[in-house]
Amino acid sequence: MYKCILFDMDGTLVNSYAGIYHAYRYAFEKLGLPFGGEAFVRHAIGAPLPLVFSRAAGMREEAVPRAVELYREYYARRGKHEAEVYSGMAQTLRELKEVSLELIPGISSLQYLCARLETAWDDVIVVSVHGREGKVASALRQAGKVFVLTGSNQTAGQVCDALCREGLGKAQVWVGEPLSYPQEKLTGGTAEELAGRQFDPLAAMLITAAPTPSRSYPAIGLDDAEFLRGDEGKPIPMTKQEIRAVAVSRLHIQPEFCVYDVGAGTGSVTVEASLLARGGRVFAVEKNPKAVEQLRRNLKHFSLTNVEVVEGTAPDALSDLPAPDAVFIGGSSGNIEEIVRLCLAKNPQVRIVATAITLETVAQLLEAARGLPEVSLEISQISAARARALGKEQQMHLMMGQNPVFVCCLTPQKEEG
Repeated sequence: MYKCILFDMDGTLVNSYAGIYHAYRYAFEKLGLPFGGEAFVRHAIGAPLPLVFSRAAGMREEAVPRAVELYREYYARRGKHEAEVYSGMAQTLRELKEVSLELIPGISSLQYLCARLETAWDDVIVVSVHGREGKVASALRQAGKVFVLTGSNQTAGQVCDALCREGLGKAQVWVGEPLSYPQEKLTGGTAEELAGRQFDPLAAMLITAAPTPSRSYPAIGLDDAEFLRGDEGKPIPMTKQEIRAVAVSRLHIQPEFCVYDVGAGTGSVTVEASLLARGGRVFAVEKNPKAVEQLRRNLKHFSLTNVEVVEGTAPDALSDLPAPDAVFIGGSSGNIEEIVRLCLAKNPQVRIVATAITLETVAQLLEAARGLPEVSLEISQISAARARALGKEQQMHLMMGQNPVFVCCLTPQKEEG
């Protein structure tokens, strides 16, 4: 006579195929690689992700970590919500329970930890800490409830250290180690209390805090007056509102994107990209030390934690950065062709938008595009004017023209067929 039945969650109690399928498709599409469809996914289910991408898909070794990251980004954000309980399973479980059988479902560490803490898990944001310290703080400010799986690269104590640096020392933290084993241990406290403590590298964390009320910003085109410009000497260059709105719209930034802002200056494009790519990462590249100071002030002014400032000149400063999904070039120091080629080498599907005020810069882009048959180049010239009041009573207004700006967009060449 059986006394208990062990159930696996995925594939037994719930059908998680749709989320898995869409997560694989998302990863391949973001990398610009062909997707094998249902035949590939059926073969891949159950195998470790790195093995699937490297062996089953034949992916280059250096591309595998990014593919795994993209898969997990989609699954954490949408895929897990696409699972459905198999028809009749709920009734089957009720009938088994009625005959005094103990039911033991196999569940995820997120579900297990939340069950031990007697809290819901469906409102939790799952965050990866692999190389992205600021993501935990950013997600916590937005959602107020975050689940983190730690590793040897960043332990629970180090996550708490990072939260304290971001002004979230009062956040409530629970650390579970090693969950479901006889030596299981749950440790609770504030981030301040747990910062620097030693925990098992493979731990699970649940972190809660009051979400930060966010200001209502337009989707694109923040007012120039929103940005700090500095009062001493020559102002740091800034992409103006009218031009910025067009340029950012053509980048097609999605929430999980990796974005470069090359020649970031004051950081106006960096800020808008960061607000759009809340779950992604923005790298602001700037060589001018004074501009870097102003850029950092604006990042603090807007409370942005998903931006990394890179001091240096492109393309050299871009060499160690992860592959971008979108790139804005506001200043190139004469290296625009080299910057474009490097970004395309990192990701052939990247969208690149560059602004230029000189014909020489446009000529460099045209020359670069001729040598890149895999991309298409669109060029627009935008002229904007703003009204200025005249006279003591300021009853008359005169339109004051700004410099005309070329907005150049490099996109992957669409395949015919």
